[in-house]
Amino acid sequence: MPHWGIALNQELKLDLRGMTCAACVARVDKSLRKLPGVSDVSVNLVAEQAILTYESTSQPEIEQAVAAVEKAGYKAFPVRTDQNLSDALALRAHSKEDELQEQRRNLLWAIGLSLPVVALEMGGHLWPAWHHLIERMLGSSLNNAIQAVLTTAVMFGPGRQFFTAGVPSLLRGAPNMNSLVALGAGLAWALSLVLISFKALNPMANGAVFFEAATVMVTLILVGRYLEARARIQTGDAISQLLALQPTQATVQTAQGPQLRDIASIHPDDVLIVRPGDAVALDSLIIEGQCEVDESMLTGESQPVLKRPGDTIFGGTQSKLGAVQAKVLASASEGRLSQIVGMVHQAQASRLPIQDVIDQIAMWFVPVVLGIALLTGLVWWWLGASWLVALITAITVVIVACPCAMGLATPISIVVAVGRAARLGILLRQGRVLQVLSGVKVIAFDKTGTLTQGRLQLGTWVHLSSAHDEAQSLQWAASVEQQSEHPAARALMEAAKAKGLPLQRATDFQALPGRGVCATVDGKLVRVGALSWMKELGLAVPDSASSSPTFQAGLAVASGSEVLAVFEMRDQVRPSSQHALRALMERKIAVAIVSGDQSSKVDALADELGVELRYSQCLPERKVELLAELRQRYGPVAFVGDGINDAPVLAKADVSFAMGAGSPIAMTSADIVLARDDLGAIDQAFDLAHHTMRNIKQNLFWAFAYNAALIPLAAGVFRPWLGWSFSPMAAAGAMALSSVFVVVNALGLRKA
Repeated sequence: MPHWGIALNQELKLDLRGMTCAACVARVDKSLRKLPGVSDVSVNLVAEQAILTYESTSQPEIEQAVAAVEKAGYKAFPVRTDQNLSDALALRAHSKEDELQEQRRNLLWAIGLSLPVVALEMGGHLWPAWHHLIERMLGSSLNNAIQAVLTTAVMFGPGRQFFTAGVPSLLRGAPNMNSLVALGAGLAWALSLVLISFKALNPMANGAVFFEAATVMVTLILVGRYLEARARIQTGDAISQLLALQPTQATVQTAQGPQLRDIASIHPDDVLIVRPGDAVALDSLIIEGQCEVDESMLTGESQPVLKRPGDTIFGGTQSKLGAVQAKVLASASEGRLSQIVGMVHQAQASRLPIQDVIDQIAMWFVPVVLGIALLTGLVWWWLGASWLVALITAITVVIVACPCAMGLATPISIVVAVGRAARLGILLRQGRVLQVLSGVKVIAFDKTGTLTQGRLQLGTWVHLSSAHDEAQSLQWAASVEQQSEHPAARALMEAAKAKGLPLQRATDFQALPGRGVCATVDGKLVRVGALSWMKELGLAVPDSASSSPTFQAGLAVASGSEVLAVFEMRDQVRPSSQHALRALMERKIAVAIVSGDQSSKVDALADELGVELRYSQCLPERKVELLAELRQRYGPVAFVGDGINDAPVLAKADVSFAMGAGSPIAMTSADIVLARDDLGAIDQAFDLAHHTMRNIKQNLFWAFAYNAALIPLAAGVFRPWLGWSFSPMAAAGAMALSSVFVVVNALGLRKA
């Protein structure tokens, strides 16, 4: 069974709390990059996680990393390495749900306390009779006192979060989104207290107060925070749905009969009983019976797959028809479902290159806004406005500015897009791949197992040895190949089994990518590999052995200095290849076939698929060279492969795809793993990449256009000529809606 493990990197992960905007991300990033030994840092606002990459010889101390984050004004918690990933993600989801409920409580309290303030202050503007009623019943002083008490409750109750997070950041000289809210709402509240104090000392003083502005600011921003938290939970739907696939119990065959057990107590080699309608609990090998299995949530393939003895069924899939007994291959934490969840989570926590630019802008955004607000107040006061008008205008500028939308623009789209890709059976290792993929101009395909089905079958073969019979040639070849993952290995072993030839013990096995394999069998060195390799070794291979027009891929077996036989390996073109390549060509993407096979075989396939760029007899190093040539000619290049010999070129491509049924090394080297063996998924990946980048650009345009338009409006730039102005309450509403708009727009990718 292929192992879907994630490439081993030297990484330290931290869960973060308290970040609200791009400025927060930039400051955490800057603090962590100063740690000794750290080569790269990825801080994600939506995932609330930081990933530190470091050299294996210079791992930073966890305590240092936590202290660096706390010094920047935020909280950090090391991600436990001994905790099951599914448990950790479930705990994180529970934490997000708790956060949502807390925001909901804060919002309800804010609404309950703010409505009386708005009614007391603003009701009279809408209904004059109400104003007179309040004056008769309460009087101006008591009315102001009630508003002051309720507003203070809002400020230090549901609005307390803005002050506890924003004021320390402001005092450290590193203001963030919370600082803007605390400053704007706090000034409106404090100014109103000062004004009613003057009113109490001097009854003839101006009685205008701004308690309703302060309470509505906090309430509207809490509305935005609540909607944003709710939407963030929806962005994790892909992982939640994947985790929900894993049943908690399964039926195990024991000496005492079938027993229902928790999956935590089921171990490899236990035998599961899977009945129609059951969810498969763990990755298992069928040993008895057959069934149809729905693998759609893992592969995106809607049609059930028939599984027979010897086939693997995966945890989280659904049995439809037929009952089987299956031997457990891996625990829940090591199964394909868990590894897919890990890949999705890692990709969602990654950053796009464009985010670095955004964070640099955001780091200066809040200080610049505060400078604009101060300048606005001074200019209006200098132009003759009252100090009160100048101050309120400055407060409006502070409130309307929103770095939240900028901070969310990229990561929220990546989280949703990665989840959507997983549901389509497209597994991304890094979210950054989407940005690179959107710019790819040429894509190269390996042949066997990629454009073809890779299920090779032994066709005819030509026996060349007089010292050994045909059966021994096949037996030796199959014995050597039993340790290989090449598609030809299975074909040779199946052929030997069909002829009743037992496999012999092979020692000193060695695989030579692009050439073949060798091992010692029965005391003799036996080589099995490409005809070109045999010729490279100086072994004679008669041209007549593979000159037949119907002869497909050739494979030779040799012992010592003698070629014993040449085998014909028959393969079929994937049904999806023709459509997939045509779709890519319609995108104006150049398509190439890069294969180690003979020219005649590659040309025949290229002609059948309508591919002009074709390269044959390419060893791994030549494939890497061709990649550089294609990149220089066309631009960014993608490569699609499935074998061990594809690993070097997969690692060198700008974007690399590995087939889901390919070798573990290929899947570890690739940026994208196709969970289903359908090349149409590649076109879907390109489509999703373009949709994602367009979505990010829309988000960024909105975030920057919003601030570019509303900050001047709030500053009163248009007031002298057009009479346009902005109240603090309207500014708070607009600011809250800006980040909500970005989140809602990103959620549209779930249907891309």
